[in-house]
Amino acid sequence: MNPIISKYLAQILHQILSIKKKHWVFASDYGNLYREGSKYLFEYMNNNHPEFCCTYIVKNPETYKEIKNKGYHVEMNSSLKGLKAIAEAEAIFTTQYINDLDFAYVKEGRRFYYLNHGQSLKKQMNALPKGYMEKVNEKRKQLKPPHKRKISHIERFLTRVINHLTGHPHLHQMCDVSFISATSEFFIPFLRKSYGDSMTIKTLGMPRNDALFKNDSIRKERWIDGISDKFVITYMPTHRMYGVGQLTPIPFLNNKAAQQWMRDNNIIFLMKQHPNMINNRVQPYNNDIIKDITAEGFDPQVVIYHTDVLISDYSSVWLDYLLLNRPLITYLYDDFENEDVGLNFDIRKETPGHLCYTEEDLFALIKKIKEDYDGMKPSNIIISKYHKYQDGRSCERYYNEIIKELGYK
Repeated sequence: MNPIISKYLAQILHQILSIKKKHWVFASDYGNLYREGSKYLFEYMNNNHPEFCCTYIVKNPETYKEIKNKGYHVEMNSSLKGLKAIAEAEAIFTTQYINDLDFAYVKEGRRFYYLNHGQSLKKQMNALPKGYMEKVNEKRKQLKPPHKRKISHIERFLTRVINHLTGHPHLHQMCDVSFISATSEFFIPFLRKSYGDSMTIKTLGMPRNDALFKNDSIRKERWIDGISDKFVITYMPTHRMYGVGQLTPIPFLNNKAAQQWMRDNNIIFLMKQHPNMINNRVQPYNNDIIKDITAEGFDPQVVIYHTDVLISDYSSVWLDYLLLNRPLITYLYDDFENEDVGLNFDIRKETPGHLCYTEEDLFALIKKIKEDYDGMKPSNIIISKYHKYQDGRSCERYYNEIIKELGYK
């Protein structure tokens, strides 16, 4: 459906359709992908509470097919059925940001839940450095000149008419979110910096992490063929300048000795750039040792589940990985704290993994881990500092909190 028509139709449906009890909609990654907290809470609801009518809202036809093939209820955002599902939803769930789905208006009796896709190591939202987003947007303009669509007189007239009829419905914002969750009390002050003192924060864990405790189901998710016998090392750095910064270099590309050592030790090295950086990639480098999986679209929880050693930096993926109790390397190859968005706390002092700054030290740590795998695992003290719960029941805790808010208990 034409997006202009969808917009007007959504506003009309918002007014004429009543909210339906136990009708929930979910979305993630700006409607493009099926993953993150929305995916796992959605599947939890389908598997454990079928009395609720749960719909996943997407903007990507391939993602639509993926969810449909799993046997779940999914609708395209701009379709009539999608707009109807949103208009009637009692609860709306997003993960990447509030515009994971379009046309979600504030309505009496409706609740919004932001299943934040990471805890606050990097500064974000209210804690961003002054002028940071202006710099990012200026770089975006340089990379891709903005194109302003000309608005016709007919569209201007229709906008006035629809706004008059629908009373200017208010699209939901972060201030409309009921609560967000921390994985432990350690993160609460940093989440307050990001989302403001008025935001309700509850320590429930992250729904996406439940997948790491469900061996049978996660093994059925799509993964790389032919590497089940390999010792898997995965590098998952965060974005630079929200996708317009320098692409993270792939380690060991020019180190033939390191590649040979990995070959001799049955190791495969996976490189997964942050999704924001995908447009900056050149032709991916692949050989029998190094494989770039950035564009493969694998669910990050699936990636880390199949990973024996994770290398990360300021990405929240290290937090997920701690729950697997496997060796973790914190590789800080650049001055992200001062040259990029900045940090809420010093990861060098609060490091969850083994810290290194150079490719040489990174290789030394990899060899040490291969020699003493169990001895290089994180301590229970470290895991407990960042995770209050280590039980795979975050979705259940979310569900219990939400149904209390909605008056079911």
